Amino acid sequence: MSRYCSAVTLAILLALAVPTLAREPMKLDTEEPAERILDRRVLTRPGAVLAEAPDGAPIKKPPVFTAYYVFASETHDGTEWLEIGANRDGNETGWMRADSTVLWKQTIVLGFNSPVDRIPVLFFEDSSSLETFIGNETMSTRAELLAESVRSDGSVEGSGVIAVEPAEQVSITEQFYLLPILDARDVRVNRRLRRIVEVASINQEALPIAPATEAQPFRVGIVFVVDTSTSMGPYIERTREAITRILEGVASDAERTRVSFGMVGFRGDVRAVPGLDYTVHEFHPLASEFDEAAFLSALNEVQATTVSSLEFDEDGLAGLAAAAEMPGWSDFDGRYIIYISDAGMLIGDDQGSVAGTTPDLFASRAQGELGIATFSLFLQTRAGRAYHDEALAQLGSISRSPGAGAPLVFPIEDGSVEQFGAQVDHLTQSLLEQVRQTADSRPPPPTVCETNPDDIACSISDVGQAMRLAWLGRQQQAQAPDTYQAWAADFALDDPSRRAMSPRVLLTRDQLNDLYVTLQAITEAFSAPDTDPATFFSALKTTLARMMRDPSQIRSLDPSLGTAPAQIDAFDNLGDLLGGYFAGLPYRSDLASISEETWMQMSDASRREVIEAVKAKMTMYELYYADASSWVTINPDAADGEKVYPVLLEMMP
Repeated sequence: MSRYCSAVTLAILLALAVPTLAREPMKLDTEEPAERILDRRVLTRPGAVLAEAPDGAPIKKPPVFTAYYVFASETHDGTEWLEIGANRDGNETGWMRADSTVLWKQTIVLGFNSPVDRIPVLFFEDSSSLETFIGNETMSTRAELLAESVRSDGSVEGSGVIAVEPAEQVSITEQFYLLPILDARDVRVNRRLRRIVEVASINQEALPIAPATEAQPFRVGIVFVVDTSTSMGPYIERTREAITRILEGVASDAERTRVSFGMVGFRGDVRAVPGLDYTVHEFHPLASEFDEAAFLSALNEVQATTVSSLEFDEDGLAGLAAAAEMPGWSDFDGRYIIYISDAGMLIGDDQGSVAGTTPDLFASRAQGELGIATFSLFLQTRAGRAYHDEALAQLGSISRSPGAGAPLVFPIEDGSVEQFGAQVDHLTQSLLEQVRQTADSRPPPPTVCETNPDDIACSISDVGQAMRLAWLGRQQQAQAPDTYQAWAADFALDDPSRRAMSPRVLLTRDQLNDLYVTLQAITEAFSAPDTDPATFFSALKTTLARMMRDPSQIRSLDPSLGTAPAQIDAFDNLGDLLGGYFAGLPYRSDLASISEETWMQMSDASRREVIEAVKAKMTMYELYYADASSWVTINPDAADGEKVYPVLLEMMP
C-alpha cells in the first residue's frame, strides 16, 4: 500500500481532551510508524457471530461488514478471538473469531462517480488478475465487452472478473453504501502511475427495487445567480424576459409541477461600500411547490445597483454558495445553477468575500456532494477585458462537471445583449426539454453533439444524462454490487486520466469537531498581529497552549463538548498536527507536507493561499456538522458520536 503521509513524531499531537476512557482500543501493529497511533478496527464478514466470550454463547449476528473497535486479542484452541465493541469507550464488548472479520486500517471508502461516457468499474478476484488486465493494450475494448457479459451472464470464466458497477448511478450521499479501501498500490498504465485498490463491497441496506409504476417524475430545479452590479442592467432585463417566456411556454399543469425556479442576486463587499445594500440577496427560494406569481413578483425586484463596488470583481462565489445551500434541492433530480456575470470573483477574506469557500471547494461541494451542475454565462465586456483570463479560470473551476467533457462555461463575446439573450433562451429551453424527454422516456437527441459539440444543448444533454442515471438509481434503488472482497482500478478503464471512483474519509462527529479546532489554531496563529513567517510555528505552539489553558476561547462545532487541545511541545510539520487523520491513507495531503523550512520558502501570497484554503474547509465542516440527514451509522449499536459523514478527500486539509 503506498504511503505518502509524513511520519508522526508524537503519539497523539493534537487530540481533544476527553473524559478518561473506560478502555482504549488496541492500536495497529504495523511497520508504518504513522499507522501505530490509529485505532484497530475491523469489519464483520458474512456469517460472523458476536459471542459473550471466546467459544461462548452467541449474543447476536451483526449485519455484514459492521464496523467495530478491537480491545483485546486471545487465542483459544488455536483460533484467534477478538474482543470488539461498537463504541470507542469499550464499555460494552463481545468476542468474535478473527477470521470472521476484515482489518480496516482507515475509515476511507470509495464512491462511484457518474457512469456517463466511461466503461463501468470491473471488480477482480485478486490483484494479479487486475494488473494483467490493465497491462494489456486492448484493455479498453476488453473492459467494455466484459462489463456487458458480466451484467448479462453474471460472470466470465477465466477473466478474473467477479462483479461490475451498476448501470445506474449509485449515490453515496443519498443512499449510503460502504465500499471501504482495505489496501492500495500504484501501478503503471501506459508508463503513467495509476492506483488500484482492494475493496470490500458492502450494501448498507438490501432495499427492494421499486416497481416502475411507483417511480416519481423527473423534476428539475433551476436557480439563477445573477450579478446585480451597476453594469448588469440590460442583462438582468433580458434574463427576466427569458424566464418569463419560459414560464409562459410551459405546456401543461403536469409539466409545471416538474420544474421550479429560484433567484439569488450578488454584488461586491457591502462592508466596504454600504450603499450596495447587500452582498448576497435571496430573491426567491427553490421550493418543491413552485409559486409562479410569487416568483415573477420577486423577479421584478431584481435590479442593478446605482452604486459602484470597490473593485471590478464581485462576490459571485458568495452568491453561488447561498444558492447551493438552499434547502430545496433534495426535491429535484435535475439540479442546475445558472450563473451570470461580467466580472471575476472575490476570493478570501483579504479580497472582501463572505463566501467562506474557493472555486474548487465550491465545485466539490455542489457537484460532488449535492449533485448540482453550474452553467456559467460570462459577459466578456470591453470594460473588464483586463480580467477575462482570471475570471474564465475561476469559472472553469466552479463549472466543471463529470458529466461533461469541458467546463460548462459559455463566454459572450463583447458582452452582446443580443447574443446573451439567445444563450439564456437556448439554455433554459434545453433544460425544460430535458424534463419532457425524461417524462416521455425519450433519449436525448445525439445530433446536436455530433454537429456542434460546443453548443449549450450538447452540454445539457451530457450533464442531463448523468442526472437521469442518478434519478434512475434512486427510483430503482440501485445498490453497490453484492458483498465481496475484490480489486479494482480507481480510474476509468477507457480513459485512465479520469477517476471512476472518488475517495471519501468517514469522519465521526467528534473527529470532525477535533479537526475543526485544529485548523482554528492554525488560522489564529497566522492571524496574530506579531506573527511573521519566521515565528509562525512557535506562535502556533503558543496558541495551542493558550487554548488548552482556557477552553472557553475555542470556537468548536459543538460547544457542549467543552474540550481543549492537548499540550504540544514539538512538531516538525503541519502533518504532525493532523497525523491521526492522514496516517496510512493512500492519498496525499497538501497541508501535511508543510514544514517550518518549506513555510519560510513560500511566498507571502502562497502562505495566505494556504490559510484561505484552511478557512474555506472550516466553513465546509460547519455545513457538514449541521447536515443531520447525511450523518450515518456503520454500526447499529454505536452512540451518536460514532455516526460518520463521508467527506470527500479533497475537502480534507
